[in-house]
Amino acid sequence: EYVQRFGDFYEAERGPLKKLRAYAAFDADFSRLVRSRDDKRSAGLLYLVQCLPTTSKLPAAHQRKLVSKLKALLLLEVFESIAGPQQALQRATPVVLEMVRALVETVPATSPPPSSRAKSAHRR
Repeated sequence: EYVQRFGDFYEAERGPLKKLRAYAAFDADFSRLVRSRDDKRSAGLLYLVQCLPTTSKLPAAHQRKLVSKLKALLLLEVFESIAGPQQALQRATPVVLEMVRALVETVPATSPPPSSRAKSAHRR
């Protein structure tokens, strides 16, 4: 449902969102406001990652890395590129959802112990 909400929001506000991002590129104060909004989105994603059974036990650094990847998948530009030019962004929602699920499902529940990582790196 979280991904669906992004698709719905982007469809409803596509034009204004693009204009706001463009304006932020030219105005430092407004850019800080946009970054603050993006930080809130990251915090929301981190909360979700910490609640999911498959990712809640990951070390904090791995959770933050996963949040960065999820944040990238949920960008307006991703929805636009998947939906195609002048198409409804909701068309992209199932594809984005599939990518988000694949990303979350491929994350190991815990990271390997430091000793096994060192051995693995040494063998290369």
